[in-house]
Amino acid sequence: MLFIHTEILTGAEAFGLEEAVVEDSRFKETTILFTWRTKPTVMIGRFQNALKECRMDLIAERGVDFVRRTTGGGTIFTDDGALQFSVVAPRTHSDGTRQNAIDFARFLVPVRGILNEIGFSCEISSRNDLLCQGLKFNGNAQRIAKERILHHGSILYSCDTGIMGDLLTPPKIKMKSKGISSVKQRVINLFEVDPEKRGIQAFQEDFDRALKSLDNEEKRRCLLEAGALVENDGKLFFAPEILARAEAIAKEKFTSDDWNIGKNPAFSLESERLTKGGFLKLYLDIDKQKIRSIRLEGDFFMGEGELEAILQQFIDMPYEKARLSPLLEKVSESLAIYQLSAKELEDLFFPQDSEEDEREAYSRK
Repeated sequence: MLFIHTEILTGAEAFGLEEAVVEDSRFKETTILFTWRTKPTVMIGRFQNALKECRMDLIAERGVDFVRRTTGGGTIFTDDGALQFSVVAPRTHSDGTRQNAIDFARFLVPVRGILNEIGFSCEISSRNDLLCQGLKFNGNAQRIAKERILHHGSILYSCDTGIMGDLLTPPKIKMKSKGISSVKQRVINLFEVDPEKRGIQAFQEDFDRALKSLDNEEKRRCLLEAGALVENDGKLFFAPEILARAEAIAKEKFTSDDWNIGKNPAFSLESERLTKGGFLKLYLDIDKQKIRSIRLEGDFFMGEGELEAILQQFIDMPYEKARLSPLLEKVSESLAIYQLSAKELEDLFFPQDSEEDEREAYSRK
């Protein structure tokens, strides 16, 4: 194993670096591990629906990063108070046996050992997490990439769990999706049980130091000679060409809406609203982030025009508030649907989870 120092600031950068290591044949015989921290970020699982798992409106409003992993699992929130670790390992073990299925214990057992070594007692859950005092502080995800295993995990040390709850609470709307839902669990920050109260920076330094003690000197020499790594002040870093490739992958894939949002599984949305103009219920089928079918029901009144013709304008439009708002404004201004404002239409298409029940906004007496 080799521990590599990085200066990663975003999830996209980290995932780009993981991919660059996976695809570079010079690393195929060596387990590579690096740690990183990010600005506030929501990371969603490969097979999840962002609109079902997250408050995308709040994510945008608060300037929080959003990125989709290449691995499965649930949605997490991370910030500078959480430590992430990434492992890229050969699929074949040192004893010649081959990993043919997801195996979280392969990496969680040594991570648990390191945490024990630096002062934290923890246990492995029945699925893919580490627990402290019965509460989750770590989540993990993994995939098999041809002859490599990619594993990454998140350790909560002093993460803002209040923001976490806000951003990972989806709107109260009816949504049927093929995406996998996250399992909500109570969490704990390790800072709460750290007798030294060392802080996130010192925690990462202790964790990194324990990892570095496991370095294989022969692997170190080979990868330095191959030009895949460089050494500075006794520390290993990825070579500039690896970092350049990682940056390109991050830009092309992990910062693109096509990957992060467009990979949402197909889903159906049902939304209803009581307005001054009557009760409306909207049905949308969305695939590849575009509206594929639309239906509107209720006791509303139509002005000039046919409802079918109005709804047809939405077919194949991107399901994005910024893209749909002008069309919703146009429909409202046409007075086609009696006493229905553009804001009410927008809330129907993009229902929000608020303490106020908007269905009681108007009396139907």
